Amino acid sequence: MFMSGDYIFLSYSHKDTQKIQNTIDWLENHYNIWYDKNLGLAREYNEEIADQIRNAKIVIAFFSASYMESPYCRDEIMYARTKGIEILGIIIDDVQMSEGMQLRLGRFQMLNFTGNAEYEKITLNSNIQKCEKNAQRESLLESLQHSQQEMKIKQLPRMLFATDFDRKNTFSMNKKWVTSNAGSLRVPIGLRQDTENEEIAEAYYDTDYGHQCVYGNSMSGKSTLLQTIAMQLMENYSPDAVQFYMIDYGNYMLEIFKNAPHVGDVMNSEDTDKIGRFFLYIEKELRERIRFFRNGSYGTYAQKYGVEKPFIIIIIDGFESFASEYLDDDSKQNAFKAILREGMRAGMLILAGTGSTRRSVFGLSLENIRPLAALGYESFERYDQVFGEYVNTREISKKDTFESPGRGMIKAGRKVFLLQAALPIDVAEDYDRYDVLAEKCKEMGKTWEGKCAKKVPTVPDDFTSDYMFDMPEVQGMKENSRHLVIGLNLNTAEPESISLENNYMFPVIGKTSSGKSNLIRLFMKQIARQNWDCIVIDPKMIHKPMADKLKLQHVSSAVELHEACFGLIKEIKERYEKKKELTKDSILDYFKPRFILIDGLKEFYNLLNQEYSKEKNVSAFLHNIMEKAMNCGVYFIITAEDDRKSCEFQEPIAGMTKIIRANSNQGLFFGGNIQDDRWFELDYQVGKKFSYDIGFAHGIGTALVVSKAGAEKNDIVNVPLVI
Repeated sequence: MFMSGDYIFLSYSHKDTQKIQNTIDWLENHYNIWYDKNLGLAREYNEEIADQIRNAKIVIAFFSASYMESPYCRDEIMYARTKGIEILGIIIDDVQMSEGMQLRLGRFQMLNFTGNAEYEKITLNSNIQKCEKNAQRESLLESLQHSQQEMKIKQLPRMLFATDFDRKNTFSMNKKWVTSNAGSLRVPIGLRQDTENEEIAEAYYDTDYGHQCVYGNSMSGKSTLLQTIAMQLMENYSPDAVQFYMIDYGNYMLEIFKNAPHVGDVMNSEDTDKIGRFFLYIEKELRERIRFFRNGSYGTYAQKYGVEKPFIIIIIDGFESFASEYLDDDSKQNAFKAILREGMRAGMLILAGTGSTRRSVFGLSLENIRPLAALGYESFERYDQVFGEYVNTREISKKDTFESPGRGMIKAGRKVFLLQAALPIDVAEDYDRYDVLAEKCKEMGKTWEGKCAKKVPTVPDDFTSDYMFDMPEVQGMKENSRHLVIGLNLNTAEPESISLENNYMFPVIGKTSSGKSNLIRLFMKQIARQNWDCIVIDPKMIHKPMADKLKLQHVSSAVELHEACFGLIKEIKERYEKKKELTKDSILDYFKPRFILIDGLKEFYNLLNQEYSKEKNVSAFLHNIMEKAMNCGVYFIITAEDDRKSCEFQEPIAGMTKIIRANSNQGLFFGGNIQDDRWFELDYQVGKKFSYDIGFAHGIGTALVVSKAGAEKNDIVNVPLVI
């Protein structure tokens, strides 16, 4: 028999039954207790024990030598601890506990009954007091059972609210959350009825069961049940314990949760780009978690060290539409398969809602998604399709109907029960309930002072340099001091940067007004923020106001260029000589980065071809600087037009353009068709998917990161507007 209400679970060795019988009798006279004499025959032993421990208010463990030798007893204690159930230990004989057991039980109360059994000490425990038989408080389930006993009927109610359940640590009651130290989460979501003995008990959503799915006809209440599960978890666990990402291809009923601190994002069928970025982010998070848990599991890690990372639950409503409209190619399916395969041990679960009973889509098996509940089906065959060999739904009486919303069947352990799902709050009308839930989420957001769920990365419409510099990831790069950020990757919406380690020459190629000069201003800002040295060679005189404001050296004439080169020669020679004493790994740490920004290669060469430059031999100085700057912490960033006429440079010294090309491992291509490029040519690896007009497809300020042959990286980047 499954026991309901507040009760004590007794864990003991059968060899000690005579020693503790008086204590059991005393407890049974005063409190609601459960121990294995109550074990029913209808379910497997382990399933019943697990259910009773999870539902107990407290576990009393009778410690003895026999107890410590019993693997079953140790399993019960470990399971209770994992579930966050309080343990009251009673020592009944001389027992030596291992250091591991002492560590596990260190935070729980221990009583010594080896001499006298001092029952009054048991009564001091607050959770024990809640299990008194004469307690005035009655749970919803007890009240329902009493009323049904008086009426001589056993029947599930037609409407039920999650707020009716007797939960003491909810946000609504306390305006705060109790931190969970358990490696799993469990909340009541309705009432269930055993079809064999008609016993009614609470129905639960339990993360121990892994990926789960709610099946149901249209208007059967499956989306509402997803709301109930989400709200119950948010009410009872803080964002430190559980976080959500929601994909709504159903009735747009998940939108209400967007302001909850637990929720990273709510996406729908119009957000395919964001969904793609989400799965890239979640794949990365999955790999990081697997490394973090050291190839163990979320539960075992939490059991030993406590909860250091929240559960991530991905709710997908309208799964059949999501699968057909989004999971339509191998690359998208691979991310989903990775979560199905590895998510459970990393603390990442899928909770889906679907109107289809198919167990596969596009050849993608859904066997790893366990059926949680099925609602509103009119024929028993449909329930058989959902639950398969585990249920014979024909045992249900013909008088039972599934026409009411939320009525159906739920699986718990290896058995299937009748279900009445609860509404998430005590508001029956749909639109009113929507408004109340939305306000509740806003209230949670205002109350929570810790870290909220991370938003899915996105590129804002008004993407500016200030926005990018304020991003935590970019702040981290600033401390690193070995990267220049160029914008946000359009595929991942995460910051894209160029490494200074191998990019001594960085060409920026594109048509007129495609965003090249804006990128130079972005680099100027970053260089000034890092307090690095910089010369801005700007023949077109468009960067002087910013250079003066940032206190960067500005060059726009042949005279200024000569002065700048003359000042660099000594420094470059000193760096070149010092480099011979350094290893490659230590060069970046030893030399302070110095940048030479050249906006307009053709105009720059025109300066070098002027009579004054020839007279002062400026070209030779610069050629020498370019040759010796490699691996000396000196970096050239050069923009150039990309058309036939502009690519016909009159080089002041033969081989200068070749130096730039030979020493650039990456570059940026702004606008135009990459296949018509005259700069990167065959030295660079470019995929076929970039053979369209980048500027036309993605807008001004969008560039392609082009990598040399052999490199895998060819990403499209949105460069922020510099203001």
